[in-house]
Amino acid sequence: MDDEAVESAICRICETSVPAKLLTEHSAKCSVKTSCFSKIEACNDKFATYITTIERRLNRLVALQTKVRSLSLKCDAEFAAKLDEVALLQRYERNARRMIELDKEGDVAALTHDIMSELDSLDAHDAFFQALRGAISQTLLEKSDALLALKDVLKGDTYDSALLS
Repeated sequence: MDDEAVESAICRICETSVPAKLLTEHSAKCSVKTSCFSKIEACNDKFATYITTIERRLNRLVALQTKVRSLSLKCDAEFAAKLDEVALLQRYERNARRMIELDKEGDVAALTHDIMSELDSLDAHDAFFQALRGAISQTLLEKSDALLALKDVLKGDTYDSALLS
């Protein structure tokens, strides 16, 4: 029997060849990595949904702005609030896009803290913004936890560390 065939095994999770003596350790880490990647992908999908929701609301507000301007209507308090909402939505959208790129940034914990601080500073003046801020915050924490778990698992794995690059 060939020595190489005896010394290597195929991981049933990632289907790569690993040294047989490391198979148990590799499989445990591979399982955690797969779970982390799934969570990260699910979070990115949620962020994309949030961005779509924000863009739809922005488009409606921009159409309203255009209509008001074309009719030369007086800018009352309600319309002024809608203009404030446009700026607020743009900040939410920018942060949601930053969250998708979170895994490509350096310090996940610091960036998560920065984004959470900014989200907390945004005025959640109606139910839509309160729900959006809550959903984005929760998804951000889920993604941050998954990224930190993934980095922890990959620590010291020279052959797997390239997955984060």
